[in-house]
Amino acid sequence: MSTTPEPVQSDDDEINAFKDQARWLLEWHNKRNDGFATRSVALLGFTGVTLALLPRGLDLNGRIQATGGIRVCLVLAAAFLLVAAAFCLAVLARQTSNAPSIKKLREQWRNFADAKPGPRPAAQVAEEFLHGQSVEANSPVDLAFTEANRRGRRFAGAVISLGLALLALAALVVQIFWQL
Repeated sequence: MSTTPEPVQSDDDEINAFKDQARWLLEWHNKRNDGFATRSVALLGFTGVTLALLPRGLDLNGRIQATGGIRVCLVLAAAFLLVAAAFCLAVLARQTSNAPSIKKLREQWRNFADAKPGPRPAAQVAEEFLHGQSVEANSPVDLAFTEANRRGRRFAGAVISLGLALLALAALVVQIFWQL
């Protein structure tokens, strides 16, 4: 019975594994960011169209009486639609980034090309993504994660507000049909 030794990974292979994982995480969180932004644009368009059509939809040639219930539902619907639009705009707001510095990467390349002593380039690139040595600094991966979560919470607020606006609109429609 012969045992074959397990292949030994070099330090560069392990460093590259960390870099690949950091890139994957960064890309995944950036895709989440993009997804929330795309859905927010769609929701913002729907909200804007609904707000624009709301006054026109109530113009029924005086056949309905503006009761207190109708007024409350109308105000609530408009308010929730405005809140949903505000949340959508907050999702689309500029995001914070801490991408690795081009200047620093050029400096690392120069040091490598000139064979100056220092950390190996693969380790330096991994450090730029993860900031493992400087715990107080926010890494690009940390910031992408935080930003995606922030946009997700804002998008959830927009969806909840839109849902409440649709409930108010439904109550408004029911009251109008009762009068007709």
